[in-house]
Amino acid sequence: MGKKKMMVLSMALVLVGSLIGPWGGITTVIIGRALQGLGTALVPVAMSVMRDELPGHRMSGELSHSLAQL
Repeated sequence: MGKKKMMVLSMALVLVGSLIGPWGGITTVIIGRALQGLGTALVPVAMSVMRDELPGHRMSGELSHSLAQL
């Protein structure tokens, strides 16, 4: 899979996990959190996209800024 497809998959997993979490019992919450965790595990793909798209002199600042938000 390409980077774009992986990023879309990551965002979809986090979104679905966030939407189903509040509805239902504890099992739904656990499944929602598991989906969010799977989506967040793709953070290295986001770093790779940043490395491809940003010029070298901006890479360190932008990468540290995005990681601080996690």
